[in-house]
Amino acid sequence: MMTDIEIKDGLYGMIKGSALAREVSGVLTKRKRPKNSGKEDIVISVVANVNGQWQEAVANVNVYVPDIFNEVTGQDEEDTARLRHLARLSSELLDVGRIGAARFSLDEQRVVSIDEIGEHVINNKIRITKINE
Repeated sequence: MMTDIEIKDGLYGMIKGSALAREVSGVLTKRKRPKNSGKEDIVISVVANVNGQWQEAVANVNVYVPDIFNEVTGQDEEDTARLRHLARLSSELLDVGRIGAARFSLDEQRVVSIDEIGEHVINNKIRITKINE
């Protein structure tokens, strides 16, 4: 059986030192995102973990990207070029792989606006499966 901590540790170890981690301006963390960061941060969290002989877990690898000011419209808007680049790096890294004896795959990738803080997040939903003997 893999605990939530082991899952986060495995994803962290895989992401650390990768092209994605080197590309962001902020931190890679498996804890909380730094308060009022304003940078591009990667946050790993486990949202479900069903134990048993067939273990299935779901983790999020969220990549936060600050909006940019558009002088034409006079407002903050998504940084489309940056989101596209980081989403591509994320999907290439997280497409399919292994964490120890478990297998993971990218289940879904979405870009979501966080209007309250003027950012967008690339939500990478990872599905992890393991057969426990």
